[in-house]
Amino acid sequence: MILAYDKVARFSSITWTNSIQLYRNNSTAFLSVFLVSIGIAISIRNQGLYAVVFADEYIYSNFSRLSAIAGAPVPSYLFFSIYKYTSFCGDGFLACARYLNTIFFILAVPFIFSISSRITSKPVATLISILSVLAPINTYTAYYMPESLYYLCFWFFSWGILSLDNNSRYLKFILVALIFSLTTLVKPHSLFFLPGVVLYFAYLIRQRPEQNWIARWLQVSTLFVAVAIAAKMALGFALAGSAGITLFGPVYGSIAGRAATHYVDLIKVAGFSLAGHSLALSILFGTPLATVLFSLRKALSRNEAGNAPLNIAFYAFAIFATLIPIVALFTASVATGAGGGDTPFRLHMRYYNFAFPLLLMAIAGSLQSAENRKITAYSSILFASMLILGIICISTRIIPYTPSYIDSPEIRGLTYNKYYFYILSAISTISLIFWLKNRRTGAIIFLFIFTPLSVVFTSYFSSLELRNRLHPDAFDEAGIFAHQYLAGSDASRLAAMGSSPAGLFRALFYLDNPRASIAQIPAGAPADLSKVPRDKEWLLLIGDHPPPPSFRFKLDLNGFSIFRLAGSDRIDFTRRSWPEILTRAQGLSFIEAWGRWSDGPMVTLEFVKPLPKKFVLHLTANAFGPNVGRPISVHTGSQSATFVLSRSAQEIAIPFENSEASTSISISIPNPISPKELGLNQDRRKLGIAFRQMSVEDLTQ
Repeated sequence: MILAYDKVARFSSITWTNSIQLYRNNSTAFLSVFLVSIGIAISIRNQGLYAVVFADEYIYSNFSRLSAIAGAPVPSYLFFSIYKYTSFCGDGFLACARYLNTIFFILAVPFIFSISSRITSKPVATLISILSVLAPINTYTAYYMPESLYYLCFWFFSWGILSLDNNSRYLKFILVALIFSLTTLVKPHSLFFLPGVVLYFAYLIRQRPEQNWIARWLQVSTLFVAVAIAAKMALGFALAGSAGITLFGPVYGSIAGRAATHYVDLIKVAGFSLAGHSLALSILFGTPLATVLFSLRKALSRNEAGNAPLNIAFYAFAIFATLIPIVALFTASVATGAGGGDTPFRLHMRYYNFAFPLLLMAIAGSLQSAENRKITAYSSILFASMLILGIICISTRIIPYTPSYIDSPEIRGLTYNKYYFYILSAISTISLIFWLKNRRTGAIIFLFIFTPLSVVFTSYFSSLELRNRLHPDAFDEAGIFAHQYLAGSDASRLAAMGSSPAGLFRALFYLDNPRASIAQIPAGAPADLSKVPRDKEWLLLIGDHPPPPSFRFKLDLNGFSIFRLAGSDRIDFTRRSWPEILTRAQGLSFIEAWGRWSDGPMVTLEFVKPLPKKFVLHLTANAFGPNVGRPISVHTGSQSATFVLSRSAQEIAIPFENSEASTSISISIPNPISPKELGLNQDRRKLGIAFRQMSVEDLTQ
């Protein structure tokens, strides 16, 4: 029995060893298969979802596809310049943006793998890479926003900066500065951690043997900042003209300006927000944060040149130490700013969660540490601090903070189900306890047990919430309907009205016209036409609201109504449809610059309302080929008349009596014929009359 057990054990050991060796010899192929599979799964998960984040997705879609990027409120000029090509997908522009997002998101993994491989084995580096793309941050691929492209750019930059050492030439620093400038043109938030980059340079340059390292640090930092800012301005000017010569753009610049005017309240709210981030991170990454902070005791040493794990740990510290306080200040500024439209309970972790893989790398680097069993006063303080924060987080379930799957999908996924929350929090706490006594054991528990379980459950619950957007609400349906119902020129003269700002922006997103506008009214309040701009002829009223006091045309649907407020009853044949005048048009060809051809022997126009008892039909048109000078019959009810058209456009007037209250007008084409039959070209349409404009003049009034 014992012999059989030994054979099984030896066989299992040999099999595991051979498997690891096989992976090491083919790591690129295995990782590629994993990434393709994950990319396909993400794309399937994103299918059929309606837009989610507003007004953000509307702004990014608008200035990528519809409006000049020079007028964009945020300086994401590189994003706009790339995503403008989603216009080629027509009404499927959102799906195309999601495919691009998934590609960019997955392309960040080779950089994560490359950095991880410097400090740990390929299997562990692969694990970190896979966990990074399986994490809840992959839900950002569903948004028409720059987060996925920024994820790629950040890790490209991190790969570059972590390739530098204390002897790198100035040219390498310049190249990394150029990469940094690209990240700022996707999202200007990179400028927020620029002080952290300068701090990292101080740590890096201090490893040089000469005493006067400060001079080189100042030179390198000045060179980096100058090149990065100059490149950002130059590329911004190339992409957006003079408007591109900006650091933060109008939105973030105005937020900073408002914050400076009420700094006392700002500091109070920022402190409250910072406490929320600390609680969330203590459970999500308590052990890695303790590892990073513990490694800082070596940062003052000048004998750590070439210590890749310490470099990554210090870089992680520099990034998070600058970003988290700034994010807390941002939350406070929007919560205490004009209108108070936001809440201090939000946790805007999406402004730094792209860097979370750095914490996994930091703890992976500690697996090989020679100091794993030392308990020091410093490690005890770090342990106690993280443990206290973790206990508070567990006992309160982070209440009163309100994490969401958009702002903070990691902690939202963790708190989604209280049973899984307590179980995962317990494992995180256990890893921290073991870390104090044996840092390698604590790292193993965190990296190989807690993190995979956490990623699986938090990603599942975040995706579950995201998939709620499979079902449209009234705002989605109203925007989609109005886009299909109104021609481009009419859509530009539409105002959407309702009580939800986010919902109104969703309607605008699907309406897909940059000149359409919104007007907010209180819930249940009647439509307020004083809030509608004077150039608007259409009103899209969404929600349970009484109609406006006056209108020319109304169409009620489920959850919303569309009103024609003003405008002419003239039928312009350059338009796609005439919903307030006609219910159906048959026998017309496609739109051309001047109007439409008839196509076939008969053109029939069905009107929304019965035609007047006495009216004059005004028609601007011309005839084609053998139809020139031929009598053309027009009918309404049992009444008929004839008219003649020439080769050039002319206006004719035909009087009618309509005692039968007919709702249609039919025009018979005497000799429909194609240009191909006449030997003119290959056009096979049966043409007869070129329709330009038509109107009905009521004579009964």
